[in-house]
This record gives sequence, C-alpha cells and structure tokens, in this order.
Amino acid sequence: MRIISGIGIAILMTFMVSCSSSEPTAADKMRARAEVKSELADMWDEGSEKVEEGNEMIEEAEEKKEKALEMKEKAEKLLEEAELMFEKGKKMVIEGTSLKNQSETEYKMKYPDKKLD
Repeated sequence: MRIISGIGIAILMTFMVSCSSSEPTAADKMRARAEVKSELADMWDEGSEKVEEGNEMIEEAEEKKEKALEMKEKAEKLLEEAELMFEKGKKMVIEGTSLKNQSETEYKMKYPDKKLD
C-alpha cells in the first residue's frame, strides 16, 4: 500500500511538473525516485521486522507445542494409573465386603445366641 501511495505521489509530482514546464528537471526526477526508494526501503524494513517477529513467534510456538505434548503424555500416564488404581480399589471393596459378610455369617452360625449390634 505504501509503495502504491509513493508511486502515486511520484507520478502526480511528475505530472504537475510536466504541466508547469516542458520537462521535469533532474531535481524533480531525483525527488520522485528518492520518494519511491524511501517508500521501498520503509516497506523492506517493515517486512524484515515482520519476518523476524514471525520467526520468533514460530520458535516460541514450537517450544510451547513440545512442552504441551510432554505434559499430555504425562497426563495420559497419570490418567491410566488413576484408572488402574480405581479398578483395583473397586475390587478391594468387593473383596473386603465379601470377607466381612462371610465373617459375620460364620460368627452367627458359631454363636447364634450372640449379637454383633
């Protein structure tokens, strides 16, 4: 966009100068070229800055992605451990309840006149 406006200004200046005199002077031509060159240089600098910032962003994004993948792996392992622990806990509760019931039943059979309450 800047180059277009720079070129437009240069063309307009050249046109205005050519309308007021027969041919643009060397100074007019230099000014027109200098303006375009300045616009191009500014444009190049802006592009260079964006490339540098963009590369920094890409590098930071790659580091974050790597860290996130490591965290995801740890989370998946932790989740798997939790699920195994949950299942083991359920199994222990079932076994423990069964042992308690079996113990009470045998106690009541051996000692029918004794109450546990």
